Amino acid sequence: MREGESAWTVNRSSPRWIVGTMSEHGITARLQAIADDAGIDLRLHARVLDGGVEPVSVGLSSDAATPMASLYKVPLVAAWCDLVASGAVDPRECLHLAGRDRFAGPTGVATLVDDVVLSQRDAARLAINVSDNTCADALLDVVGIEQVNEWLRERSWARLSCAVAAWPAGPGS
Repeated sequence: MREGESAWTVNRSSPRWIVGTMSEHGITARLQAIADDAGIDLRLHARVLDGGVEPVSVGLSSDAATPMASLYKVPLVAAWCDLVASGAVDPRECLHLAGRDRFAGPTGVATLVDDVVLSQRDAARLAINVSDNTCADALLDVVGIEQVNEWLRERSWARLSCAVAAWPAGPGS
């Protein structure tokens, strides 16, 4: 591979993604062409984090403010793990999740009827493994949004931030 090239390309003539070499600009142009063909606005940012001197990154509209949706669960759980590692949080401490306070969803705690008591550790697993919104919300109460944003800043991701949005009233409101 030559300097300035990335190891990822998309071969659109094949039904499979094929690894090869292409410049970062070439990847961006190819992804934009795919988005144009599909008639969609594509926003993405991908960065290789393998410890190299110069990280390789590719982005389309990566400076545009975009809702993080479930992606916020990754820094949330990572910040929670740091709190556990520092001894500030006990992963076995229980969370009480009332049936009336759940976020709708097809998986995890949202599918249950009764109140649930589970450890923070289990809530973290469900937040990541099945994208459980109720468990993530309960962990966010433990960690705090500012701690999540601090975790991002400490890793030089200062341009990313999480904010709490106002949700419509739930069924128990």
